[in-house]
Amino acid sequence: MDPASLTNITGLTAGIIVTIALIPQLINIIRKNKVDDISEITYILLTIGFFIWVIYGVMRQNLAIIFMDGITFMLAFAITVSVLRLRDKSKKYK
Repeated sequence: MDPASLTNITGLTAGIIVTIALIPQLINIIRKNKVDDISEITYILLTIGFFIWVIYGVMRQNLAIIFMDGITFMLAFAITVSVLRLRDKSKKYK
């Protein structure tokens, strides 16, 4: 296997794992409708970071980076919005 193929396989594997890692958190938020133990700042920073990765992918014209980090950005964004909305609702009722 040539080094370029190995590099692409490694990058795609890492992207898939990172993307999949966010799914259980999002499912947990949807099921429980609670975000008490989730750090807002962590997901805000992750969302910004993944957005920057998408921009980087566009600049490099690398579809793998654009695709994987685009999906991961959307998942992180959904978690961030959920955390901010649910925290705001819980503050209103206390």
